[in-house]
Amino acid sequence: MASFFTSGQFTKPILQVSGMLSQLASGTGDLGIRMDESRKDEVGDLGKNFNSFMEARYDLISSIVNESNKMGTTSTTLKTRVDDISVDLRSITTSISLLHSKAEEQFHSCIETMGTVEQITKNIGNLANQISSQSAVVEQSSASIHQMVASIGTIKPHREI
Repeated sequence: MASFFTSGQFTKPILQVSGMLSQLASGTGDLGIRMDESRKDEVGDLGKNFNSFMEARYDLISSIVNESNKMGTTSTTLKTRVDDISVDLRSITTSISLLHSKAEEQFHSCIETMGTVEQITKNIGNLANQISSQSAVVEQSSASIHQMVASIGTIKPHREI
């Protein structure tokens, strides 16, 4: 009976650890569970080691949760900034399109002005040719008029006779 009592003292804590590990393995366990580590034997050492292991797991998972929360906050901030940049890029794209349209209008206006200047240049050339022709005609007319005046001048003295 003493061995039954003694074996119960050892098997009960081992079964307790086994049950806790089973719950943890299935994902339903509580990381805050601890074993009695007050015993001064192997079962007490098992309790201390189990508690130390659980504390390390708890710290690790807490750290992962904290980092995950930070990542969530960073992700939200990043998404907000990306959305803001997207709005800014759309605005820039609209401005570039408007600038492109205005540049095309200016280009076509310059082409039209260039055509008008070429036409004016042709017209000035034609006008210069016409002035030159008119000048030649005026010179001929002037020479003819001088000849007529001279001829009339010679006729006048003959009439007096």
